[in-house]
Amino acid sequence: KINGQFLLSEISNTIQFYLSKYLPNYIKSPERIAADQNLNFDIETREVNDLLLAFTKVLSGFDNAKLSGNLNTSTQKLNIDAQVPFGKIADLKLSNAVVKGEGNYNSLQLKADIASFVIGANVLNTSLSIDARVANDSVQFAINTKSAQQYGTATLQGMVYANEDSLLMSLAPSEFYINNAKWEIPSGNSLVYAQRYLNVQNLKMVSGLQKIEISSPATMVGNPLKIKTYNLDVAQLASLTTLASAQPEGRINGEIVLDRLFAKPKIAANLEVVGVKIYGDSLGLIKLNGVYDGETETVTLADNANGIYNDKFSMVAYGQLALASDSKDQLKGGFQLSNFPTKTLSPILVGYVSQLGGTIDGSVSIGGRFSKPDFKGSLQLRNIAAKVDYTGAFYTIPLGNINLNGDVLKLDDIAINDVYKNTAIASGNIKFNTFSNPQFNLRLSADDFEVVNLRELENDLFYGHVIAKANFTITGRVDNLSFNINATPTQKSQLYLPYNAAGDYSNSTYISFKSYETKQDTIIRKQKDKLSVRISAVLNNLIDVSLILDPKSGDQISANGNGNLSINVPANEDYSMFGTYNIERGRYLFTYRQVLSKEFKINAGSTIAFAGNISNTRLNVDATYPTTARLIDLLDDTKAKLISGTKEE
Repeated sequence: KINGQFLLSEISNTIQFYLSKYLPNYIKSPERIAADQNLNFDIETREVNDLLLAFTKVLSGFDNAKLSGNLNTSTQKLNIDAQVPFGKIADLKLSNAVVKGEGNYNSLQLKADIASFVIGANVLNTSLSIDARVANDSVQFAINTKSAQQYGTATLQGMVYANEDSLLMSLAPSEFYINNAKWEIPSGNSLVYAQRYLNVQNLKMVSGLQKIEISSPATMVGNPLKIKTYNLDVAQLASLTTLASAQPEGRINGEIVLDRLFAKPKIAANLEVVGVKIYGDSLGLIKLNGVYDGETETVTLADNANGIYNDKFSMVAYGQLALASDSKDQLKGGFQLSNFPTKTLSPILVGYVSQLGGTIDGSVSIGGRFSKPDFKGSLQLRNIAAKVDYTGAFYTIPLGNINLNGDVLKLDDIAINDVYKNTAIASGNIKFNTFSNPQFNLRLSADDFEVVNLRELENDLFYGHVIAKANFTITGRVDNLSFNINATPTQKSQLYLPYNAAGDYSNSTYISFKSYETKQDTIIRKQKDKLSVRISAVLNNLIDVSLILDPKSGDQISANGNGNLSINVPANEDYSMFGTYNIERGRYLFTYRQVLSKEFKINAGSTIAFAGNISNTRLNVDATYPTTARLIDLLDDTKAKLISGTKEE
């Protein structure tokens, strides 16, 4: 509702008059306004979301929002009070916003408190408080944010001036936090923005030894922007990404020059990362020196200035990338490896293998297009070591060769050893008919090989120790890999199947297997598994199978026999088990509230049938409990009394 003493036809002119006092450079004063306007307004929306969406896709929400206040030209006062339960502007979402404003002909003081301010898909989720004074084409502001995220907490203060088509901003002493580390912005800086123009002077951000300087050098042609970094902490930056699990260390020094910002940008970077470590192992020095040219859409690496350098090993990259889709040769370059440690690959192999060791030598040139790369070269593997996280088995490769030709990477019958020095042969290829999503076709076969070595709690689905005749295959593309194992025990083995694993894993984003050894790598699983696993086992009397009914009380069936078992774990879906196990001998340990414990002997001919989720397992078990008893205890009451000479009454 609107009430007071006012002329309805003059309301727009009155509002324009106030705004012209605050922003005279952008809003002209009206030619006339009514002498006395005293307007009280109280507006409340109902369900306006659908209405807004009918006119624009940018705005949504704003149901049950309230706007009230007073405008009085006689006293030169303006008061505003707004409340918004929820609103969305493009990718910005705000909840429980309260805005209060108080002004006169000369200035307007605004204060906004937003309980939740979210950008994008939770890129930034923070509370937001803004205190600003608008007057004569200037805004003096103080912005405070608080966030539970590792970033997003800040206090920014400063002044913005408007002059025709230009904006000048100067920050007063301000601060922000990254992973609890305080960064300070000292005063004495300036930023000028106009159409196709940006000039920054003396903008600094400091945190202890770390410093970032941003400026527009007057000595450089055009209007470039130079960013210089001093001792940036790699661990602090990595804490914002999934690389944190690799425990990276190091300091970044160098500069980045941004040119042609408002056309086809050109970006030149010359950075060095010193003291680099991953998982506590020293990598040494990383260099990045190259140029991206927006006009030609190319990335060019400087010669002998890109890679990882160490007294004991190195990796050097060279060449040029043409990013334009119509470029004939998008890839012109390659890399050289000398005694390069495989442990550096740990961050990209998280969730597949861990405890990496060994080195790689060789050189590879890369040509062609992203859709069909052309490789030439070879790689030599020396003393490679790795643990397969899913099965817990640890393997080594004393020596192996990988050849690359065209779009195919080929394994030359590589010998792989388990911890008992049993040998398997790996062969197959990886076809890069698309650079980003290659096709895997790898095989491994062995007559006697460790297949599973998992302790309790390392795997919710199964654990134990199995040595078997086995065939492994890895097939499919990176975004849909299948890992298949076919195994038949060849030595005495043990497999445990926890019945409490019957939980629904379909809603899980990962399955985590932890190692409780004295020393271990910290592993954080990927948010989404892209690996489907299938284990098919032909069970014989060399393997004992235990079905754990209640791990707390100790209830379990331990059996020996023959049959088959298939364990299927599709990517991001619930697992299943199928097959029938015929028991030749075994025992059933029954416990009652940890007070009564009885061991039953399972008779031959009993079966365990797996039919999907382990909770659907069907038991057909015939068991005997042997005990020592008096013969008289086996008779009914009548016969017992006759034998004992007691007459019935």
